[in-house]
Amino acid sequence: MPPVFFEAQYYATYTYWIKESSKKYSISVHAFVMITNHIHLLVTPSETESVSLFMQFIGRRYVSYINHKYGKSGSI
Repeated sequence: MPPVFFEAQYYATYTYWIKESSKKYSISVHAFVMITNHIHLLVTPSETESVSLFMQFIGRRYVSYINHKYGKSGSI
C-alpha cells in the first residue's frame, strides 16, 4: 500500500480531523493507531450513519490538505 502519512506533521493534522469529526458526528473515539499507510480506529457511533459521515469528513479534509500541499488532485 502507498503511504498516507509522509511527514510527522501529517499525523497531527489527521488527529485534528479525527477530533473535529468526532465532535461533529457524536462519535466516541476509544483508540486509534496511525501507521504509515493506514489507520485503525476503535469508535462507538451515536447513530447508525455516524461512522460513514465521520470517515467522509476526515477523508475529504485530509486528502484536500495533502493535494494542496503537493499540488496534486484525486485520492491518495
